[in-house]
Amino acid sequence: RDGDLGRSVTSLRIALSRFESFCPHHIIRETYMSVEIDIPESMDAHTIPTRLIERTVEQVLKAVLPEEDFCVSVNYKSHEQLIIDWFAVN
Repeated sequence: RDGDLGRSVTSLRIALSRFESFCPHHIIRETYMSVEIDIPESMDAHTIPTRLIERTVEQVLKAVLPEEDFCVSVNYKSHEQLIIDWFAVN
């Protein structure tokens, strides 16, 4: 807004939904996290590349839970909202 590219970012709040299934009892647990990603003002949740979102979320998850590997995919994308499915793969 002030023309300074270094500061023209907006925070995008992402709801992460985690579904874990535990055998042998087949208990399913859902855990919701929220992550904020800074994106250029010229983009919004609808125009930012999906793979960029997924990679950023993977990095955030790795920082929080370094011992796990994750599968991350964008489930729903609109101008204001992103819902991302993720689960541990190890």
